[in-house]
Amino acid sequence: MSAPKFKLDNLIVVLDYNKNQIDGRTEDVMNIEPIADKLRSFNWEVQEIDGHNFDEIDHALSNAQFEGSKPHYIIAHTTKGKAFLSWRMC
Repeated sequence: MSAPKFKLDNLIVVLDYNKNQIDGRTEDVMNIEPIADKLRSFNWEVQEIDGHNFDEIDHALSNAQFEGSKPHYIIAHTTKGKAFLSWRMC
């Protein structure tokens, strides 16, 4: 949460957000919602994408590289167990 305070505007974080943790669904065990709003309140630039869509991943990373006033947080909504290949390999 301190990245914006220290002006780490070249930082890009990607959260693989499948809404599960070891003991069950995050909403049942330790709800973190609304994660995007919380991050924005700490002055992060937040994008939410489909973590299985290569075009959305590429677009989000490109946007994050060219918008340099804040650190970037990409929330990649994914499905646990669904195949995920590196977007650069495709």
